[in-house]
Amino acid sequence: MSRAVALLWAVPTLAFACAYPVVAQEKPMPQPPLMHLCEPADPAWDQPLPQPQIPPPPTNKGLTERGRLRPAPPLEFKGEAALEAEAAKPDGFVTGQGTAEDPWVIRDLLIAGVTDQWGLQVHFIKRPLIIENCLVDGAPPSEYSPAPGFGISVIDSDGVVIRNCQVSRCFGIYGGGSALKNLLVENCYVYSTSMGIMTSGGSHCTARGNYVHDSTKYGIFLYNGTDHVIENNYVKWTGREGIGTNGKAHRAKYLNNVILHTGWTAVNVEGETDDFLVEGNLVVDSHYGIIMGGNRSVCRNNQVFYGSQAGLWVFNCQEGLTLENNLVVASGSAGIDISPTCANARVIGNTVLQSSTGINLSGPGATVERNEVSRFYFGITVAAPGGAVRDNHVYNGRNLLHLIEVKDPTLVVSGNRLHHCIHGAIVQRCQGVTFSNNHLEAVGQAFSISDSSDLVIRDN
Repeated sequence: MSRAVALLWAVPTLAFACAYPVVAQEKPMPQPPLMHLCEPADPAWDQPLPQPQIPPPPTNKGLTERGRLRPAPPLEFKGEAALEAEAAKPDGFVTGQGTAEDPWVIRDLLIAGVTDQWGLQVHFIKRPLIIENCLVDGAPPSEYSPAPGFGISVIDSDGVVIRNCQVSRCFGIYGGGSALKNLLVENCYVYSTSMGIMTSGGSHCTARGNYVHDSTKYGIFLYNGTDHVIENNYVKWTGREGIGTNGKAHRAKYLNNVILHTGWTAVNVEGETDDFLVEGNLVVDSHYGIIMGGNRSVCRNNQVFYGSQAGLWVFNCQEGLTLENNLVVASGSAGIDISPTCANARVIGNTVLQSSTGINLSGPGATVERNEVSRFYFGITVAAPGGAVRDNHVYNGRNLLHLIEVKDPTLVVSGNRLHHCIHGAIVQRCQGVTFSNNHLEAVGQAFSISDSSDLVIRDN
């Protein structure tokens, strides 16, 4: 290299070194501070968001004694006479008498190679039957497609118990038929299936304490029926819904489940549903967190983290639905979204942190009170008549309240604490709405009103 070129190369290097001292590699550069949307910022803005407390996957689900398994062919028992005949064999696959004191038991079986047929199937059983400590495995047509046959199937039966079983690489565990009642599936380990645990029709079926993962469609789906229960299950990595229903379903309870990494909705209550209770569930990383429909249903004390769409989405209810004391963190769209097809919803005491819209009300007659909403573009948006927005705490965002095309003198916005934002209330094309006794602090513009009339603004 010539001396002239060497000098030209060295000069900017020397200048750079003088202006910007070299930082040692082991000392990372500090992160830039968070932007404050208004000054002075509320201290809560710089606090980290709450994080989900995810329990580890269970290790006590499925088989209790692998060493006792004995190979068996695919089995089907149509009716109680078939079970009696099998129990009468010296080395049959069924033991017991089918009584409360001595129930029929199918235990310790290894059924492998399920294809398009069932592994173990029973029909028309009304007397006590227990299926336990059985392993059913499919022979899938490809690495990515479970075999279509049922692993364990219960049809038109009453009171069957499936517990401590392991089912894999097939349809999963299935219960069906209009006469299906009181099916209990508990402490099973179900993985790499298409449907996980599923029922269609029937009543009083329960899925409790199961571990279901890597299902191409559902985790636990109790389709149609009445008085079903899904509780204390651990479900993760499903192609579609984690747990739920779709159809004509009534009086179901979904309690204290952990649902992680679902391709669509973590908890799905959809269809002609009513009187559901969804309570105490932890949802992390879903498309929609919880979809609620149905009259008189209640969704409370759930935690929903990191959804790409709405955290709680409510629709198809005309007789009221309650969302209470839920925590929604980091939703891609609205934290809580009340659709136009839901009337008279009650949104009480929820906390919504970091979403594009905290609470969106498009359904008429909603009552929204005592909610905390922070970190948003719109805090609470109202686009439907009736109801009330009162006693909410909305802060650290861009626009605290947004009312659009609401023409109803009965809608009252009162008693809200609104602070640290650019706009307090944006009112567009509204008529007759009352704003009273709201506390606004550290707000760039308290009210932004356009194309509206007959508003009542007092004592704020």
